[in-house]
This record gives sequence, structure tokens and C-alpha cells, in this order.
Amino acid sequence: MILRITSKLMKRIKLSDLGKHEDALDVKPLCEWYANIFRVENKQYLIFSEIESLYSVIIPLKGITNRVQLEIAFIKEIESIVLKKNIGKNKFELNQILILATNNKSVVGSQVELMRMAKYIYIDCGYFDLENINGTPMSIHKSFPDLEFNKIITSIKGKEKDF
Repeated sequence: MILRITSKLMKRIKLSDLGKHEDALDVKPLCEWYANIFRVENKQYLIFSEIESLYSVIIPLKGITNRVQLEIAFIKEIESIVLKKNIGKNKFELNQILILATNNKSVVGSQVELMRMAKYIYIDCGYFDLENINGTPMSIHKSFPDLEFNKIITSIKGKEKDF
């Protein structure tokens, strides 16, 4: 499992060197995510986004101050997705999380769109309806993150039946 983090998050959790592992990566579907932080009013939040679909989860950043806490929060959110979407836990390589720097400005830009939408939802509704963030149409694939994520899941399940 690969978790790519922004420099802002890297500073927050006090990571100085992430190393270079770009060449030898063979990433399975659903196994590469981006993490970023943003502020709404006086609170900071953490957004995890899957790179193909941009399916995202947003959680409060409070209490996450180091790599171990980040990994625990990430695993907890992935396990929640596994239950919610009825995906086999073996689809996610949670036994080893490789944390790397972001390398795709398009994904980071899409995350910024999602963070902006989360702020508007908060301002309009007065609360965070975190599930609705995946119902935001994304220009990058002219669809919704939730629909794209479900397509990937269906694709994976279809391949399993062929074997």
C-alpha cells in the first residue's frame, strides 16, 4: 500500500526524508492513496484520496502528530471502506505502508477541489457531511468519485470470477 503525502503533511508529522522508491513500484488497483491537510474555520482535517477514482475520506487531524499515528488513522479508514463497500480486505496491502512524497500534480489539484467543496458544504450546511464529498463531480474524469470507485471494485471482483 502506498500513501503519498504532501510536504505540508510531512512537516506536520515530522518526517524529513521519504526516500526514493519510484522505479520499482507495481501498484495494484486501490493501493495508492494521497494524503493532504486543510483547515476549515479553526480546525484542521486530513483527506485521503484514492488516485484513480479520487474517492476520499476526511477525518479530523487532531491527535495525528507522527508517522505511526498517520498509518493507524489510514488503516482505520481503509478498514471502514472495506466494510462499507463489501470489499475483501486482501485487496489492500495493509501489512506494509510505504509513505512517499506526492508525484502527481493532477491528483493534488483534484484534492484541492475536494477540500474546497468540503469547506463549502461546511459553510452551507453548518456541519461536515463527509460522505457527500464523493458525490462531487470531478473534471478530471467527468464523473463522481463514488461511481469511479465502485467501477474499480466491480472490475476487481469481475477479474476474481475469471480465475
